[in-house]
Amino acid sequence: MFDCGHAEDHRSIVQSVLRVADIAILNAAPTPCGHRPHRASPDAGDHLLFNRTGANAKATKEQRGYLEDDGWQVFTTTIPHWQVYAQSMLQPVTAKGSAYDELITEMIDRGLSSRRRAPRNEQGR
Repeated sequence: MFDCGHAEDHRSIVQSVLRVADIAILNAAPTPCGHRPHRASPDAGDHLLFNRTGANAKATKEQRGYLEDDGWQVFTTTIPHWQVYAQSMLQPVTAKGSAYDELITEMIDRGLSSRRRAPRNEQGR
């Protein structure tokens, strides 16, 4: 797993990581200006994860529909805008029972992850 930072600030790093990644989870806010932060169209392994979402916000459903129409694979799980996440820099955040737990479950259900994924050198690469 790689966290590349912001694509607008570190474009070459993000592009390099995306060239070698099997799966790319691109984070974006469900807003018209925030929904294509990394590239205009998805590659085969790209999945979009909405973050900073509001409970029952109309924009999340609308933007998901627009992006799915454009070929993006959008997770149904969203990461809400909660201060516990926003203020957690260098502090532990418990994933169990949270949106992050839901995301891992959705990734397993979609076949994107397993409980233990073998390192690349064990996958014959």
